Amino acid sequence: MDLEINMARNEAQSLFGLVARGTSVESLRELIGVPESTRSALLHFAALDPADTSWVENTLRFRDVVAQEFESLVEKSLLTPPVGAPGPACLALESALSTQATSYEQQHATY
Repeated sequence: MDLEINMARNEAQSLFGLVARGTSVESLRELIGVPESTRSALLHFAALDPADTSWVENTLRFRDVVAQEFESLVEKSLLTPPVGAPGPACLALESALSTQATSYEQQHATY
């Protein structure tokens, strides 16, 4: 099971890397996911031939884990500013300096 999770995580990370190259998150979600009609057809097929049930269920579960890992990466990327972007402390300082500058300008404005 750990190997399966690691493999799913690796796939999700590899696919997420495509976002930096311009691939949309939505198109990657479509690539990772299994459409409901396909899922239904596979489960129906598996029900007809119990020898394939385990393979179908494992494959669908794997795709679900890849999707979960991918969504986790998307969420983390939204919470983490890009490299080189100002962090919260820098933004707070910038805001404070801007407020001080505005105050100074108001006090020393000549009319």
